[in-house]
Amino acid sequence: MGKINKAIGEELRRLRKIKGLSLEEVAERLGYKSKNTVSRIELGETQITVEDLERYATILDADYISILYSIKNPR
Repeated sequence: MGKINKAIGEELRRLRKIKGLSLEEVAERLGYKSKNTVSRIELGETQITVEDLERYATILDADYISILYSIKNPR
């Protein structure tokens, strides 16, 4: 997939690790059947919907707009 998907995934992974959550925990909270979907999102192999990005950000106590901003303006 594209560079944007990869960048979003990397930021989601970074925030998930800071929060101390496992792939399984995030998958469960998002309602996914397995951690593989979350893993593929974080690897940039699959596109995340805006709705799921918003839900994922909420799980991480983040704002999805901030996530999108951070990929355009890396720290």
